[in-house]
Amino acid sequence: MIRTVFGGAAAALLAAALVGSVPLWRTPGQLPDTPLDWRANLADFQFRWTAEPGIDLASGPAVPLRAYVESWRVVLMESNMGAAYPGFEAAVPENQELTYENFIQPREVPPYMLTSTRPTLDESYGDIYRSDQQRYTSKRFYGNELLHIQSLKKVPGGWQAYVCDGLYKMFRDDGDRYSPVTTLPGWEGQPSEPLKDIRLWHVEISDAEGAVTARDQEGDASQPAQNVFTPWRIRGADPDSGWESHPDLAGSDHSESFSEFGRRRQQCSDSMPDGPDARKAKAQWTVTKPKAEKAIPGWPGLPSM
Repeated sequence: MIRTVFGGAAAALLAAALVGSVPLWRTPGQLPDTPLDWRANLADFQFRWTAEPGIDLASGPAVPLRAYVESWRVVLMESNMGAAYPGFEAAVPENQELTYENFIQPREVPPYMLTSTRPTLDESYGDIYRSDQQRYTSKRFYGNELLHIQSLKKVPGGWQAYVCDGLYKMFRDDGDRYSPVTTLPGWEGQPSEPLKDIRLWHVEISDAEGAVTARDQEGDASQPAQNVFTPWRIRGADPDSGWESHPDLAGSDHSESFSEFGRRRQQCSDSMPDGPDARKAKAQWTVTKPKAEKAIPGWPGLPSM
């Protein structure tokens, strides 16, 4: 499987310093006098979810699915595993190499779904970031990431989800302007991908019979205050439209056919609130700071004492 910066090998945890109750994290190569407060960096960024009819965003397997996708993205944006939501590291397996041994050993999911379960941190792509350090030192993001659950169905041993990911309203600092993330190294998608502004996630979640949440997982908070993964766990994931590099393959027992992926990708495009031309028009550099619309459905705040 050909992978991009959007997915890859796991990296080491970053150093941290505590100031009050807010952790300040530094990325490799960042100057010591520029501590990184990842919460402040995402103050102007929000996730907005929708789903096909019959899928409840606030309960059941959609809850760990949302927490996983959001955590994955936040960790990637901030290049900081400490930015993941509570419970992420326990619920999500570490990345594995795509080797012959991994193909033949017993597993719950196709091997390629274990190569990018966690995002890759900056230190694994030193040449890219050293050549464009100013752009990547900031880590401030703006706007909204639009996510739509296309399907969430019961399968043997767990749940299978396909999530459409709209990136075209996401921006970050770029000197005296704001650039769409789809133009940045590592975010532009596969070279053959015609739809640069959307991605298609495939996520497999373990079964959790009898799992309940104390209350609906929606609210005014941007992230959950408590662990919403347990007792669920992520069995595997492909966050980067993995089959787009292989249009000549007809599929196997390890994956669906490319034609099926193409159908899902078109469904993804159709589910976005904007068509291809409108998405392209919105994913342009701007000198005006992009505004973030409110998170949907959001997360509950801390429980009252």
